[in-house]
Amino acid sequence: MPTIAVIAVTSRSRAGFRRLGRRFTREITEIPLVDLSEQDGLALRTDPHLVCEDIELEAEAVELADMRVDQLRALAESEEIDLSRVKRKDDIIATIEATREAKAEAERQAAEEESAAAKVAAGTGTDSSENQGEA
Repeated sequence: MPTIAVIAVTSRSRAGFRRLGRRFTREITEIPLVDLSEQDGLALRTDPHLVCEDIELEAEAVELADMRVDQLRALAESEEIDLSRVKRKDDIIATIEATREAKAEAERQAAEEESAAAKVAAGTGTDSSENQGEA
């Protein structure tokens, strides 16, 4: 399943701490890395008042409709989905969902074919063993 790179940030202080226009508390704040410049990510990671951890979240845990266009494009790139001709957010979401469904269907078909081939190789996928007993 595809993932989204996120930085999880908490404040060391009970009172919380402000950095980059955000208020951090002892509750975890998850920020997708696509939302941060390299400089901002470095500023968070090196700030002695904050605790940061890089994590990966399953993309399904994040609703596509709640994501911004740049986040959707980054997700599509990580899943190797071509969005070169897609401009509108709704169309990007539809393309991602359609591609995921097509990939899932292709994986199901491949698994079924593999299972059928394994049965034939084992001699359990055909009626030949039953027919041999009748001959």
